Amino acid sequence: MKQSFNPKVSIVIPVYNGSNYLREAIDSALAQTYKNIEVIVINDGSNDGGKTDKICKSYGNKRRYFKKENGGVSSALNMGIEKMEGEYFSWLSHDDIYYPNKIEDQIKLLDMLDNKNTILYSNVEYIDENSETIYKTEYEKKYSVEALNNGVFAVFYGYTNGCSMLIPKKCFEEIGGFNEELKTANDYEMWFRLFKKYPVRFIPQTLIRYRFHDNQGTKVIPEKSRIEESEKVWMRAIKALDTNEVESFGVEPVKFYYDLANRMKEAGQEKAYKLVMKRAKKYYEENDPMVSVIIPCYNQGKYIDEAVDSVLNQTYQNFEIIIVDDGSTDNYTRGLLENFKKPKTKVYRTENKGASSARNYGFRKANGEYIQFLDADDFLDSKKFEKQIEVFQNDKALDIVYSNYKYYLDKEKIFFEHKKYNPGMDVKITKDTYEDFLFGWQRTLSIPIHSPLFRKNLWDNGLPFVEGFGVGEDWIMWINLAKNGAQMFFLDEDLAFYRLHQKSMTHNKSYLIYWVSRSISYIADNLVKEEYKERFDKESEQYLNNLINNLFVSESTKELDLYKKKVKQYEESFSWRITKPLRTLGAILRKFRHLIDLIRVQGLVVTTRNIILKILGK
Repeated sequence: MKQSFNPKVSIVIPVYNGSNYLREAIDSALAQTYKNIEVIVINDGSNDGGKTDKICKSYGNKRRYFKKENGGVSSALNMGIEKMEGEYFSWLSHDDIYYPNKIEDQIKLLDMLDNKNTILYSNVEYIDENSETIYKTEYEKKYSVEALNNGVFAVFYGYTNGCSMLIPKKCFEEIGGFNEELKTANDYEMWFRLFKKYPVRFIPQTLIRYRFHDNQGTKVIPEKSRIEESEKVWMRAIKALDTNEVESFGVEPVKFYYDLANRMKEAGQEKAYKLVMKRAKKYYEENDPMVSVIIPCYNQGKYIDEAVDSVLNQTYQNFEIIIVDDGSTDNYTRGLLENFKKPKTKVYRTENKGASSARNYGFRKANGEYIQFLDADDFLDSKKFEKQIEVFQNDKALDIVYSNYKYYLDKEKIFFEHKKYNPGMDVKITKDTYEDFLFGWQRTLSIPIHSPLFRKNLWDNGLPFVEGFGVGEDWIMWINLAKNGAQMFFLDEDLAFYRLHQKSMTHNKSYLIYWVSRSISYIADNLVKEEYKERFDKESEQYLNNLINNLFVSESTKELDLYKKKVKQYEESFSWRITKPLRTLGAILRKFRHLIDLIRVQGLVVTTRNIILKILGK
């Protein structure tokens, strides 16, 4: 191979009783396509009846061969570093195999780098004792190349296989050799030192075959000794890790800490696990944004525990819970909230002024960067905060991240996709959010109040809700936000659950119609842009007409048909003639006929107005 950069590379093979795989390792070293190499074999006091020695000697002058008393792999590697004549060191375990292009591709990359004192490492193919492939790593698919090139990041994630590396000899001259007191953690102790001090580069190629087998050195050492030694090395590395370094990795620091904690736990290193978790918690509390969860509650003590528990079980744990007892009158709810002792939760009691007022009260008490509204009878998926905050962190311009949702049928205890319950209703908005909310709300668009996560600064100059509304306050809020240009993102995962039960406010038909009409009036007077006023008036009238028709007229017609059948049955029966009380059915029938006749004569709008006036008692 002809190239300007042609440094000598020393391939060092330490071996102890390795006759089973040694020949494959030496052959792979000699088969390198890069030819300016030397192969150094260090026999670390093998006592296998001369088998290892015989294999080493069989290669004659194709390799440099040294024998020493047994002192462990660190001492053998250090002897190899001492004897090497090359500018770069490449470790090859006696039971592993190099790809033929391993050294060549690494030298090619070094040739392109200004800093020749860069440490290189690559992907690895893991094989079994029969050289069959178990799996191949693809670290570049898990993390960015920038992260993989960043200091000790790869060491902490366990991506640094020593035999995949190419290391400048100068590094050892400056920081020293392998720690010979360590028997199993000597490699990681060295990688922490090297990767902390020198630039590193990941090569997204597979360049070595690393073998798993029962006679590996790490497997013959007692587990307790191995864990204790490794834990000391990892504890020292974790303590030396500062916040700036973690933040430079390009991975969310809390994720990094939790990933590391899981690795320590899986390795049986309890002390290291506890130390990392302590670091994670501290960073979490100091740096991760807090979510303020605001739960208004009026006589809903039956459900409040489930709502609060769905917050306490979040995978993202930096939150506060603010419960606002909106003047509950039932003894159960009042007693429960007066003695509510759940973590991270505060309870406040106010006079009964409705959900809007209670939410605003909670908002005034909130300390978080994000706001989560949650009605007392609804609940959340455990990963809601984690997933929504991840979206926020990836796009700093966003003001609102809202999710998909499911209905929870309280009586049947089952979950139900909202589109099956309301086939024409969607949750996804278009680019014109103002029009979506103005003309589509509860017709083609519906977003439960606990679906979104809001940035608190959306309301730096006011409060989220217009008070004094029983229904429609969220519609007003959404139009206001859209009109002011709030940036929204739809996360198409079911992260919120909306409970349907008989006491839901939306089940009270008269109540619903009255407040929808009030909301329409408020929006028309305060939030509709001039160019939309005529259309809004027209479409709102149609919306209200359809709502009344669905809630009253359609249902009355169904009941009328039912009574017609019953009356006909009675009129044809003998009992009709002798049972006077049953004739009251005729009066009932006439009342329903009268309602339908009124609609036909007066029109739906006038009849609707009269219904509302009757509801108000005027």
